[in-house]
Amino acid sequence: MSKILIVANSSWNIFNFRMELIKEIIKKGNKIVVSCPADKYSYRIKLNKIKFIPINYRRNSINFYENLKIIINYLFVLRNENPNIILLYTIKPNIFVNISALFSFRKYKIYNFITGIGNLYFENNLKKKIIFILYKIAFKISQKVIFQNSQDLKYFVTNKIIESSKCVLIPGSGIDIFKYKYNAIKNNKSFTFLCVSRLIKHKGIYEYVNAAKKIKKKYPSTRFILAGSIDSEYSSSIDKNTINNLHLHLDYRGFSDNITELMNECDCFVLPSYREGTSRSLLEAAAIGKPIVTSNVPGCNNIVINDFNGYLCKPMDEISLFKSLEKMINTNFETRKKMSKNSRKLVEKKFESRIINKQILQLINL
Repeated sequence: MSKILIVANSSWNIFNFRMELIKEIIKKGNKIVVSCPADKYSYRIKLNKIKFIPINYRRNSINFYENLKIIINYLFVLRNENPNIILLYTIKPNIFVNISALFSFRKYKIYNFITGIGNLYFENNLKKKIIFILYKIAFKISQKVIFQNSQDLKYFVTNKIIESSKCVLIPGSGIDIFKYKYNAIKNNKSFTFLCVSRLIKHKGIYEYVNAAKKIKKKYPSTRFILAGSIDSEYSSSIDKNTINNLHLHLDYRGFSDNITELMNECDCFVLPSYREGTSRSLLEAAAIGKPIVTSNVPGCNNIVINDFNGYLCKPMDEISLFKSLEKMINTNFETRKKMSKNSRKLVEKKFESRIINKQILQLINL
């Protein structure tokens, strides 16, 4: 029996993206310990009889003493739990748990999962440089570093943050096709677009809102839905003025736990993101069988193939997005129906959770 410590930056992240993997690890007779900041999803993790160790911090704080405290807290966790294997997700755990492990003077098998460099990619040069230096130090003791798309992997190797021999490519965290069941699209009279995303600039929210205004002028019966939480910790968070005026241009639903119900309302899913690891919302939409409009960027263009299961637009370009949305409105139903089936097939072939989890379990020798 192995003891596996899993660390991320929120209980929400663990519960929504890692539980299938955790269940597979437990099935094999291993013990799981989860450590992350507590939120309303923490009790759901504990309901699965998993040991939960809360470590609370601000995800985007650059305060030296706050971050030093995180390293010390993780050091205590490592010394007390003494895990055989450590799986790390998101920036702070990837850096600080590795640094804590350096000071624990014990050997662990550490696997770092880079679930995307989206926001980091657009940070100011100084902050980015510091984070990359910390990554470089942290990865010295890693067994392997797992990337979700080939462009992120290449970026880290080219910038000499990590040597290519330590890199592994596994496309995402996987999607449960039994939970996200295929639902054939209908030939509705009015066309409905849906975007599900955190409300930050780098997800293309401004482009979505502005393209929606243009479409509604030309096609008044078209509906636009936006669902997602306000992420005030990010400097690129959508400003309050825009949020207050969202209802003027689209149907803003806020955060939702019932993504399937939302997906079933729409004819096409939209994500104009600037960069992703492997977008979870696109995988959910594709699994349910939605035609998709998304940006031609890493983490999106590995899920959507142009003219196969959707249309790709230029990133950070509301005119290109507008044209792609208009093209989808004017695409005949039979073609959209094929796109719907192709979305599902793509997920079943490449991104299904059993396929992904098998690759991870083989990698960590469980």
